[in-house]
Amino acid sequence: MIITASQDAALITHLVVTVPAGDRRIWLTAPQAVYTAIAALVDPEEIRGSHATYAHLRPTRWSVWAVTSTHLAFVELEFDGEDYDADEEAKRLNPEGISPLYRQSPAQHRLVSAWARPLVTALKLKCGGINSDPGPTGAFRLDQISVEFADGTTVPEEGTTLFCPLQRAEGDSDRWDDFVAAIRAGSPYLTLELKADPPFPST
Repeated sequence: MIITASQDAALITHLVVTVPAGDRRIWLTAPQAVYTAIAALVDPEEIRGSHATYAHLRPTRWSVWAVTSTHLAFVELEFDGEDYDADEEAKRLNPEGISPLYRQSPAQHRLVSAWARPLVTALKLKCGGINSDPGPTGAFRLDQISVEFADGTTVPEEGTTLFCPLQRAEGDSDRWDDFVAAIRAGSPYLTLELKADPPFPST
């Protein structure tokens, strides 16, 4: 199986995370093994929404959810190194100003999980809150979400949720909205459940 140039171009917009860098946020792109895992599960050019997380301490962990019109796919990989992303991988394989004889090997990786589930079997979208943007726009979005499937599986696992980060780079809000909208559009049986607020404190 070969990832074509058009598939690679489609993937690059989804296999990214934003992380803090001083007073701003920067984009990091996933290493090649993450591309391969996602492309093995779904057609990259069919992805309509995505969400990704990144844990930078050794082992670096990349987790990516990708939604097509028919499936929700997930991959999680660990890399034997700190702060391991596509830039670090490129530096190891093609170091500038260094003889090719001294190239390093890419970090070893371990596939933790990889699956694709048909969205038609998604029955419930659970939401733990509604996130409102500051300022006059009035934009709001569902937050802290999880998806329950017909076989009883909850994604992510029971007790955890996916959430749009409070500190976002440009484009993060639209990406999150596209991700949630793609899940909602994928199943005619999907119901939505909002978590109730706690009762008012007694006086």
